Amino acid sequence: MSRRWRQAVVAATALVLASAGGGASTVAGIVVVRGADYPAFVEATDGLVAGLQELLPDSPVVLWRLGDVTPEGTAPRLEAIAQVVCTVGVRATEAVLRARPGVPVVVVLATPPDHPDSSAAPVTGVGSDVPAAVQLEALGRLLPRLRRVGLLYSSGTAHLVPDILRAARVAGVDVSAQAVRPTDDVVDAAVGMGDLDAFWMLPDPVVFSPRSRSDLFAYLRRNRVPVLAPTSRFLQGAGGADVAVAPDPHQVGRQAATLVVRSLQGGRPRVEAPRAVTLYAKRRRGLADVPGVRWVE
Repeated sequence: MSRRWRQAVVAATALVLASAGGGASTVAGIVVVRGADYPAFVEATDGLVAGLQELLPDSPVVLWRLGDVTPEGTAPRLEAIAQVVCTVGVRATEAVLRARPGVPVVVVLATPPDHPDSSAAPVTGVGSDVPAAVQLEALGRLLPRLRRVGLLYSSGTAHLVPDILRAARVAGVDVSAQAVRPTDDVVDAAVGMGDLDAFWMLPDPVVFSPRSRSDLFAYLRRNRVPVLAPTSRFLQGAGGADVAVAPDPHQVGRQAATLVVRSLQGGRPRVEAPRAVTLYAKRRRGLADVPGVRWVE
């Protein structure tokens, strides 16, 4: 936790406790619920608080842990001390939405439900999904001769494919997309695609079960086909993927702070995609050494 974040939390907590203990009206501020202490969540929280301090210097900010959110009693507590609730990560978002707080919710690095309860408070935020066009543009920077990309998907990720195909058409890239079933051999499916310049990995448990992922990655490495992964954690280890385009957590937090302001002004801003991203890559043959890449060993 950064020094600035600690100072904000201590100050805000003191204000809330003093108000509650004295029987006076409670302080209306902003509650931030973080689902875990993952580095990306910590960075996003720091960016959120920094943005809130700049945009809303007079609004206290209080940090809650995931365990502070319970099905019973959370909503009245939040409504007593918060004008807006911010959630960092999927687990925090799910827990807060289950509690049905009566104040607006701004999510960070998570995606709210497509069809929220119409009786619930407004929900907006900054998701964790990087648009397909942004990922493709980043991949093209590393592979200037990118022309053909392979893609395997199952029924669980079929909804992601149309955006990828649209982005590819605009970029002049041919995407060979093939559906697979749990009984299919994914390596055989990849072999049938022929020569590829890159392979697009979706977060698909059918395509990338532990065994099939190992076999598929081995085949792609033998053929010197770099793999674009959905997150940077898939780049870990010698047998991992090669490229990932992920949200910049600190900047995503600051972006979410602007949505907090708009929510307090009575607006109902839409969920936004991350505006700032980080390009991760392993140093390997065929990838261009371009500025702005965070190289992973």
